Amino acid sequence: MHPRVDVYASDLNSELLPLFLKVRNLVLNSANGIVESFKYGVPFYTYQGYLFYLGMYKKRKLVLAFCNGVYLSDEVGVLEADAGQSQLRHWHLDPNRPLNEELLRVYIQEALMVNEQLAEKKKIEKR
Repeated sequence: MHPRVDVYASDLNSELLPLFLKVRNLVLNSANGIVESFKYGVPFYTYQGYLFYLGMYKKRKLVLAFCNGVYLSDEVGVLEADAGQSQLRHWHLDPNRPLNEELLRVYIQEALMVNEQLAEKKKIEKR
């Protein structure tokens, strides 16, 4: 765990903090090799490339941004493309609604698989 992320978390309001900690824990425990850092003012997670960032959204919600979200199947339709971003897809997390942890785990696992596939593709292209 990254110390600057701990500081970021301590600045969250009491409604967002439990949700933030729950999502952070799910992300960090989803696979060996996930690295937590602090970039662009938010907690950032990498695994064979950029994976997610987790930040506040309008000070009332959190957003888990999937860096290669464009490649996710999103069969349930929880991801949004905001601000014309071509790669990112956002899952808006509301502290007043129960978190579907099992569904989030499914999306996290798919994101890990996508990053593995993209990393392998880059290796092949370099040869």
